[in-house]
Amino acid sequence: MKMARIQGVLTKEQAEQILNNFDFNSFKKHSIYNAFSFVSEENLKHLIELYKNLNGQINKSGDLFINSNVIITNFTAYLDQEIKTTTNK
Repeated sequence: MKMARIQGVLTKEQAEQILNNFDFNSFKKHSIYNAFSFVSEENLKHLIELYKNLNGQINKSGDLFINSNVIITNFTAYLDQEIKTTTNK
């Protein structure tokens, strides 16, 4: 059953298409690595050592989540562009 699209709202299929086409390697190269470019080499070494000493587990799920305005801004811009492209088809 196809859902009617309300202006500004994606259908489930459109949202799945955006997420399935997400190029994480490209995003990682341009966003995540750029976020670390502002961290001094010494501080980055400390972060890596902390991660190693905790056996790679920062939370109960074993994930390391890095919150950065660069990453968030770039991801939001990516989603905005994909939503515009998808809804204007």
